[in-house]
Order: sequence, then structure tokens, then C-alpha cells
Amino acid sequence: MQRVVGRPIAAFTGEPGGVLTVFVVSGVLHDLAITLSVGYVFGLPTIYFTVLGLLVIVERKLGHQFGRLIILLDVILPLSWLFPPAFLNEVLVKCISVFSLVG
Repeated sequence: MQRVVGRPIAAFTGEPGGVLTVFVVSGVLHDLAITLSVGYVFGLPTIYFTVLGLLVIVERKLGHQFGRLIILLDVILPLSWLFPPAFLNEVLVKCISVFSLVG
């Protein structure tokens, strides 16, 4: 996605703009696949990926890494934005039950 989306945008806005655009587009694609499939509120996965993109930009700007623990918490704590309860109930629970019947 960096080649198709990020680099062309970065040519106009600079590297941070390209990086953020890749994260936002990824969030929108996840929104289409996750929240729209279960009729849930659109936008939470986009917010999740946008926050992660902003963290990448800040980390690059500071010239050092935040550290594994901070990044791990930044990814794990807002996971409910990526996988809302409706998706967990409608998709994941059904998939688990199907696989438990097969296995």
C-alpha cells in the first residue's frame, strides 16, 4: 500500500503525510470489512489505525523508539476499536463454533 498510496501522497505532502495516509486508508478498508459487515458504527477501525500512524510519525520525528512496552500497550489497549463487540459476536464467535465442530 505504501507504493500505491503512500509514495504518491508523500510526493506532495512529505513523508509524514504519506505514512499517515497509508494508515488512514488501511483503517477505512478495515472499517469496510469489519464494521459494515455487521452493521456497526463506522469509523472505529479508522481511528485505531490513524492513532497508530500518528505514533509512527511522532516516533520518527523524535528519532528514537518509544520502547516495546509502550508500543505494545498502544496496540493492545484500543483493540476494541478495531474489533467492536458486534463483530466479535456476529463473526468471531460463529467462526469459533464452526471450527470446534470440525475439529
